[in-house]
Amino acid sequence: MTFVTSGAADVGIVALSLVVTPNMKDKGRYWEIPDDDYPAIDQACVALRSSKNQNAARQFVAFIKSPGVAEVLKKYGFVVPTRLAGK
Repeated sequence: MTFVTSGAADVGIVALSLVVTPNMKDKGRYWEIPDDDYPAIDQACVALRSSKNQNAARQFVAFIKSPGVAEVLKKYGFVVPTRLAGK
């Protein structure tokens, strides 16, 4: 993103989550690469059994799974599994 916004690169492939931030809103234009043109990048959130802060880890995972976080993720271009999106 730095190369594109600085002018060091004329174009770039960057994460949609960076492009749609309020800070980048008026910095240029973008085109989304269609989802079926590349394999999905699956991401996960886990609480490790070895964590010394089990309660905090479980609370964090519950927070990440909350409808409010799902909406924020969608706002920034992430695809949220239906079971987490409250549908």
